[in-house]
Order: sequence, then structure tokens, then C-alpha cells
Amino acid sequence: MRLYNQLTKEQIDTVQKGYFTAKQEGYAGVEPFLQEEMNVDKKACYFFESHAFASVFFPNKETAEITAFFLPHRMNRYEYEDFLKEVIRWLRLQGRKNIYIVGNAFCEKEKAVLDDIFEKPEYAEYFMRKKGAFVPGSFKEKRMYELEQDGKKIGRCKLESLLSGWYLHGFVIQEEYRNQGQGTKFLQKILQALTEQKENNICSGFTDVFLQVSSRNVPAVTLYEHAGFEISEQRNFYSYKTMVKRKGIIALPQNE
Repeated sequence: MRLYNQLTKEQIDTVQKGYFTAKQEGYAGVEPFLQEEMNVDKKACYFFESHAFASVFFPNKETAEITAFFLPHRMNRYEYEDFLKEVIRWLRLQGRKNIYIVGNAFCEKEKAVLDDIFEKPEYAEYFMRKKGAFVPGSFKEKRMYELEQDGKKIGRCKLESLLSGWYLHGFVIQEEYRNQGQGTKFLQKILQALTEQKENNICSGFTDVFLQVSSRNVPAVTLYEHAGFEISEQRNFYSYKTMVKRKGIIALPQNE
């Protein structure tokens, strides 16, 4: 297995073709992360073999999220586990304390292998979608919404228009104003604003609204479901520490 900090165009083409082949056979779930500029430390690492590939996303200094796939003719629990062990060892040497392997819950073959290795995911993230007559914005248009009460800002939300639709993120209500129906009213106002036609703006067709939320945030999941959002994709996050406890393959420092 070789480590790369940057891939050539030829290597990227190879990865994309390999992922497509594996996905067609049902052995690949989440697409490998290839946008290193979005990492918190602007660094990237890719692990490349003739039959396997893994990319790592760094959302913060201590966390690493691994996405990987195997070509179907080599995909089995034991080879996949050995491959992940090498990736995890390297990340541990780099000081990453929170390491997760990301899998698609709707990809049955990949899920079966990961469940066999880790037993069960530590948590999941839902990608939710609301279909509707929402007017599309211009590409990469950003909007900020704020909720006020008695002259005080108690909530905020960001939206960004991309090719696939509106992406909603950063939705938050201040803690002391939660469980009062404020979140429901605020979300309804935002969705209503997205249906309004801009002046002098000719739009063809309509678009959907997407968001991402952790399964551990039950109130938020419930809020979005009541607003008509449905789960379109579920990403399971398996902790490497589960592998450690079950297999005893990677020694943990005493302070963890």
C-alpha cells in the first residue's frame, strides 16, 4: 500500500473507474473524498493499491474519516480489515485520536463487511431531502437567515445554492428558546422564502432542499421529518476503537 498526498489526473481517473466498477457490483458505498482543500489543515492523504483505495477527510485536528472501496474480485472481510488496519496505524502515528470508517447503510454488501469487522456503527449521519417547488438560486449563491425575538437574535441558518439544489446548514436555535416551537416556525419561514420568485429572475423548473444531520441529534431529526424532509442516504460511522476492543489488533495508549 502506498501513501499519496496528491493524486495525478491519471490516478484520479483510475480511482473513479474503480469506484464505479465496485459500486455497480454493490461493493462500494460512499464515494471517496478527493477535495483536500476542504480539510481543516489543508492536507490530504490517499492510500492506493491495485485493488483498493482509501481517502481520508480531516474535519478537525484530532479527527479522521476514512472512505474506502475494494474491487469486487478482492472484496472480502479479511483483506478489507487488513487494509483498514494499515490506514488506521498511519493515522494513529499522526496523532489522530478520533478515527472513523464511513460506510453507506444502504449498500448492503459493504455494510455486511463493515458490520462483521466492527459489529455496529457508533453513530450515523442522515442526508435528508425535501422535494418541492423551490425556486433555484444562482450557482454558489449564499443566504443567511436570522430569527429574532424581542430584538434579540435567537436563531440562524445558512443556505447555499449548488447544482443539485439548495443546501441548508448551520440551523440552530439558542438553547433557552428550544422546545417552544421556534425551530418549526423558523424552518417554515425559510422554506417559504425559497418558494418566492425573485424580481427580474427567470427560473426554469424547481429544485429540492438538502441537509445533513447526525442521528444523535434526535430533536433536529424530528424537526426536519415534521417539515417533510426524508432520509435519502445514511452514512454509518464505525469507530476504530470498536475494532480494537473486539480484535485487540491495535494497542491503545493508557490515556484513551
